[in-house]
Amino acid sequence: MFSVLNKIEEKLAEATAMANISYLPTELGKVRKAIKDLSKKKEELRVDVLEDQGGRILTFDNELRISVSSEHWQDFIDKVFMGWEPMGTFGFPISEDVGKQFDHAIKRFREVLLSLESRSPLSEAKNDIQVFTEVFQKNNESNISIALRYNHFIPDVENIIKQVKTRFMDDIGFVEMVTDALGTKRPVGVYEVFSGYDNIYGGLITARDAKVYKGKLSFEALIDNGWTLHERIYMEDRDVLEALVDEDGTVKIVKNQVFPVGGRFRTNFFWDLEEIIDHIA
Repeated sequence: MFSVLNKIEEKLAEATAMANISYLPTELGKVRKAIKDLSKKKEELRVDVLEDQGGRILTFDNELRISVSSEHWQDFIDKVFMGWEPMGTFGFPISEDVGKQFDHAIKRFREVLLSLESRSPLSEAKNDIQVFTEVFQKNNESNISIALRYNHFIPDVENIIKQVKTRFMDDIGFVEMVTDALGTKRPVGVYEVFSGYDNIYGGLITARDAKVYKGKLSFEALIDNGWTLHERIYMEDRDVLEALVDEDGTVKIVKNQVFPVGGRFRTNFFWDLEEIIDHIA
């Protein structure tokens, strides 16, 4: 059991002043940094491996100890030792390639981020914001809790990349996990760079006053952290709202809010809404 290995590790730690860390895929950057810092002191490091049923303990010149469970052993040697079985004397920097690997991971991260706007459901939200803006003309755009704002998409992508590079330097495992979550549309709110936002993507657009005859009209399209599209119109013209209730069975009205049945407004809805507004005016 790996608990036995931990007990051995504890006894070794009592007898020496070695630094102790445990390997997990999420701690890849921390492990690589520890090896890299030690390799700055010596051109070569002696690596010894103590095996147990539950995992292995690696010691580096009696100065650094890394414990790795059997579950994560292959991942460890692939990402830290580039696929080599660690044993004996190694010329370090083995981790000199970390910078290149991190740069490659960031490049892939950027590619996936940039591709999101052309993929569903972001592409639907983008299209509907553009159609609303075309029909009613834009007065202003409100900035709400959105990681990637429709009106600032590229700058927001670069801002997120900057955060990752600053907070998780050399943590290739973290970058790969976030990239995979984005690519497969898994919830990303659990990751620090997205946890401060309620939504992944979207925008809130207010129509120009000249296109609205009785009060404010705005449209909101948001993709939440679970990759679900939410659309809503806010309207202060009660006459138009009543006409919508009578004429359009694809929407539901809650006070001054209009919601699409099914989560997204139908293709010609905004053009039909403009006709209703023009007719009532």
